[in-house]
Amino acid sequence: MLKKFLFFLLIFYVLALVQTSFFIRFNIFGQIPNLILAALFLIIVFDMGMAEIFPFEAILAGLFLDVFSYHFLGISILFLCLGSIFLQEILKVVKRQNIVILYALFIVFFLFYESGILLFNYFINQIDFSGAGKIILVRVLYNLLFLSLIYGLSFAFSNSRAKDSRFRRKIKNLCLIFKHPNILRAKK
Repeated sequence: MLKKFLFFLLIFYVLALVQTSFFIRFNIFGQIPNLILAALFLIIVFDMGMAEIFPFEAILAGLFLDVFSYHFLGISILFLCLGSIFLQEILKVVKRQNIVILYALFIVFFLFYESGILLFNYFINQIDFSGAGKIILVRVLYNLLFLSLIYGLSFAFSNSRAKDSRFRRKIKNLCLIFKHPNILRAKK
């Protein structure tokens, strides 16, 4: 449990730093990709063998989103937990997953989170909704692009999908070499 906590802590922290320091230079209409949300979505969809700590991931992701954002602490945690529970219920119904269903689920998950944050800010801060449609459309498209990249990377490193690929075998051999340096002598 402690290893999983430290793993997710490190992953979400690195994603938050990359999101707020590196991708700030690559904004489109002032919008940057939400890497933490995309990573949380993929963790929930692919379950990654961590089903017993599912709410923990949403809480940790929401905490990093709240710390690195402008709104009140706890709002992202609330909407990510609700969105994660909603996504889990949808995934129980959906039997077959392909890339189109993955994108549709991400759009629903993303719109749920964004509309919740937007409505909360409207009622608390009395913000104006003018131009919100264009901003949300840009955010959805930009995040779908990065979801595709993260999905491609996770697909390449996945045990179940890339068991027989040459790249996977090379990585495995490198890990064995670094783990046991005498393995090279044994092959000769």
